[in-house]
Amino acid sequence: MSEKKSVLAEELGHHHTSVGNILNMEDLSNRKQERQARLWGYNKLIGLTGIVNAFESGCQSAYEAAEFLEVTVEYLQECIDCYRDKYGICTEIDNYIIYFIPNMAVMEKV
Repeated sequence: MSEKKSVLAEELGHHHTSVGNILNMEDLSNRKQERQARLWGYNKLIGLTGIVNAFESGCQSAYEAAEFLEVTVEYLQECIDCYRDKYGICTEIDNYIIYFIPNMAVMEKV
């Protein structure tokens, strides 16, 4: 079920963000649209809030977090990689800092 959910999220991302035929991945514009569709799916299924919620619920591994978020471990890792590319070393949300480099970590601000 988690795999189907991940595929559906990306396809909905294409519906909401893509225009025209983007099958040719040699075209830079098509690659950008593909990235946008994936990012849309990551934000809908996981999001920064989902990462924080997994941390708050006590998840200590990618497997536990993926299970908590009801996605595959591979999809979670792709999401984290995408967020690392987007945000760099870390980003803040609410009262938390999410680190992507050198490893994924969530810290509550004091």
